[in-house]
Amino acid sequence: MSSTSLYRHFPTREALLLAVYAAEIDGLEGAVDELLAKEAPLDAFRSWSRQLAELVRIKHGLGKRWPAPRRRR
Repeated sequence: MSSTSLYRHFPTREALLLAVYAAEIDGLEGAVDELLAKEAPLDAFRSWSRQLAELVRIKHGLGKRWPAPRRRR
């Protein structure tokens, strides 16, 4: 995908980052029913908690590295 195509859908880097992050959170939310269908409630909670911890581990410090959005006047 070219940067032109990318910026057609996401006008800023921040918008792209937020879209990716929202998709990951939606995936985490969607995993609840799937895990409960396959595992006992406590085991499902443990599996979900591991997924959450992994997402937090990956995203840790990302906000500090990302420049603050510029204010529009």
